[in-house]
Amino acid sequence: MLRENPRVCLSYACKPRREEYEFTAEYESTVVFGSAIELINKDEKTDALRELCQRNTPTNMNAFDGAIEQSLAHTAVWKSKAI
Repeated sequence: MLRENPRVCLSYACKPRREEYEFTAEYESTVVFGSAIELINKDEKTDALRELCQRNTPTNMNAFDGAIEQSLAHTAVWKSKAI
């Protein structure tokens, strides 16, 4: 789908704050419009995946190289460019 129409809209919310006895939450958010670009180069894909994994699963990085070797060929990686 992104290859045919690379336009994207991304939203991000973080730092939720909730009051104990209320049904609402406050948070910081942003919305970005842009285009998606597929990473095809093996090194670019690996670098992007490494950055994501280091941020989200830092204690499992010893398994990263094996997972990349096994899965990179059938893993699509996209980056977004704001317009």
